[in-house]
Amino acid sequence: MVLLAVTPSFAAWINCVLPFTAVGAEIFFQSRFTPTGLIAALEDQPVTYVPLPPTLWRMLMDESRSIKAPSLRYLFFSGEPGSQSLVDDLVETFPLAQLRGAWLSSEAGCGAGIVADDSLLKTPGKANAAGVPVPGARIRFSQPQGELTDYSVSGEIVVESTSVSIGYWGQPEDLDGRLHAGRWRTGDMAALDSEGIIFIHGRIDNVINTGGIKVHAEEVESILLSHPAVLMAAVIGVPDHLWGQTIEGHVTTRGQVTAQEILAHCRSLDVETYKIPKRIVFHEGSLPTTPSGKIYRKGLVPEPVESKAVHQPR
Repeated sequence: MVLLAVTPSFAAWINCVLPFTAVGAEIFFQSRFTPTGLIAALEDQPVTYVPLPPTLWRMLMDESRSIKAPSLRYLFFSGEPGSQSLVDDLVETFPLAQLRGAWLSSEAGCGAGIVADDSLLKTPGKANAAGVPVPGARIRFSQPQGELTDYSVSGEIVVESTSVSIGYWGQPEDLDGRLHAGRWRTGDMAALDSEGIIFIHGRIDNVINTGGIKVHAEEVESILLSHPAVLMAAVIGVPDHLWGQTIEGHVTTRGQVTAQEILAHCRSLDVETYKIPKRIVFHEGSLPTTPSGKIYRKGLVPEPVESKAVHQPR
């Protein structure tokens, strides 16, 4: 078992590096992510397992779809929801490898994760699923009134497990009450479908209020990523004198596609009209990311000087 760890930080250490160390795996580290550097490692080293956020997987496959990685057996993504286009591209690029997805956190540890295996992610309509709880973890949902339920159309994920942290270093207590007695209020909103599969809606603090309707940016990003030409997507709320905020989608694309075509695709889906961006902004190359490879929405400005934008009627 050989792990390729690319710029591991925060949850990646406790949920990837340490478990692989415990079972005696060989680990290759890369101090920074570049598509060409990762491709070279996959082709030159006997790597069997690679964990990356979806954004970095997309950047890798945008660089090349002809990657020779004969030892690769497992493709893992976490940190952001997957998408049908991501799953399709991974299967096409690495046909011999199996897919794994997960919801994980530093505070909860491996014993309180939510995981999706290869068969689930390849099931139609489940590519963006977080999955099911690992054995021994109890996942519940906090409702607006404060009660905890085992089933929910939408609620904040609350995990209970022996692996939940006892506290934060240098802080005598968790002042906001989110981490207490083996229970972790995560700040992530999610829902449970009729089959018991958990889907992440987004962060509580990453909500756009447009005309009094609250929309999770991650939900809109998933809609944009369902277009086959959209490679990366990030959604922000921009001030609007009429609606308070309007939804603005920032994308990078493969091939030629117009904003009107992307919006037409969004309108063709079975989604609420208020979740469709009012404007699409194109970026060359890449969208801003955090050191761990997740989309950095705060790094987006309302109107990049050289980007094209189109308005969508409400």
